[in-house]
Amino acid sequence: MDQDAKGLGIPLMITEFGACTEVDPCITEVTQVTDLADEYLASWAYWQFKTFHDITTQAGTSSQGFYNPDGSLQTKKVKALARTYTQYAQGTLLNMHFDSTSKAFSTEVLLDTSIDSPTIVFTNNAWNYPKGVNVSFSINQKELSSGIIISKEGNYTKIMVNDASLNGQKLLIKIE
Repeated sequence: MDQDAKGLGIPLMITEFGACTEVDPCITEVTQVTDLADEYLASWAYWQFKTFHDITTQAGTSSQGFYNPDGSLQTKKVKALARTYTQYAQGTLLNMHFDSTSKAFSTEVLLDTSIDSPTIVFTNNAWNYPKGVNVSFSINQKELSSGIIISKEGNYTKIMVNDASLNGQKLLIKIE
């Protein structure tokens, strides 16, 4: 599928995966699918948010959505889906990886400093970083301390490179 999307010049999106209840095999499935989506820089959408009496389901009276029949949140499933990811890139997004156990995240961007918009990483602080996020940057394994503006606004970490000499370089961003 990745080769087809690239050949057609279109984005790759995984739709309607999951559709499972809050049991350990479901959490494993969610993590495996979203890890692969990160690997291929694919978008994804979990099926489904809440129960709408879906007659096509195999879940019977159980809920495939985020809520149990009594209205309580399926926290293990929601936590598995609440992943850190790169929402926008100041250049070309090359890769990203979220470790669902440690919550460590890394992403690499081929910088285009002519773009006057930041790289934005969604972090979901409540589920993954309740004590806040620590961000580090490097190019060619050398940490950067200047030429970068960082701001943290709620669940968003914004990284703006304003040093034109870094144009065309691969910026590695790590969040813990």
